[in-house]
Amino acid sequence: MTADQSAKTKRRSLWSSPTAPHPRYDTRVADIHRQSRTGLLVAAGFIAAAAITAVLPHESGAWLPLHLFLVGGLLTVISTVTQLLAVTWSSSPAPPVALAKGQLIILGVGAVALASGREFDVDVIAVAGAAMVLVALALLCLILLWVRAAAGTNRFHPAIDGYITAIGFSMVGVTLGIAAVLGGGKSWWPRVREAHLDANLFGLVGLIIAATLPYFVATQARMKMSPRATPQRLHIAILVLGAAVAIIECGRGFNEDLVVAAGYSAYALGLIWM
Repeated sequence: MTADQSAKTKRRSLWSSPTAPHPRYDTRVADIHRQSRTGLLVAAGFIAAAAITAVLPHESGAWLPLHLFLVGGLLTVISTVTQLLAVTWSSSPAPPVALAKGQLIILGVGAVALASGREFDVDVIAVAGAAMVLVALALLCLILLWVRAAAGTNRFHPAIDGYITAIGFSMVGVTLGIAAVLGGGKSWWPRVREAHLDANLFGLVGLIIAATLPYFVATQARMKMSPRATPQRLHIAILVLGAAVAIIECGRGFNEDLVVAAGYSAYALGLIWM
């Protein structure tokens, strides 16, 4: 191979040629673990802050420690671990350091601004913080799409697709949270609050767990996955769960309890299928 050919090979895009040789393939595991350690340390800081504020006097009651834990801690853990699993499972290079660090910084600053704005009753700061969280979630989607495109195997695409779907519902949940912050006292506020909770509990956390477990259990048990757990069937399960959450959200929006109940039932069927 000539020097020009070698240079062209190194410049190949991961988007256009996922299996092409790339310098970061050799260090991908070390790279993603290094990035993950940073993210988990940030998450641990938020969890510690949530525990401290739970016992210290403050103005916003349970809201402050709960959101420091959920937005700052849990969302950072989800952001970090989904990238870790997506890279290691799919034999993809770790995302660019600048992109991963930027996403983590935006998420952390957004969580602090959201908590501070709500605690000191400054809606502008709270909404700006929530907007930063939305940007961080959008960047996480971009990172996962990048990892998916660079994957050396497509066996784990259902998990990555589940993560992207879950993050999409989280963005809906954050948007509803902004509406809840600005609409306190309005007649529609309870419905928005319930939709906010459902989007984050069933859409984000539930889908992340459902997309992870089929692969994670087999990995930890050091056994082959069930032959019934084909990528097509796992994609169907993710689709059913995502559709169920969408039904729940529609039911909340139109204040139709029967529609919400139908969504919960469809969600249960999706879990049984999984």
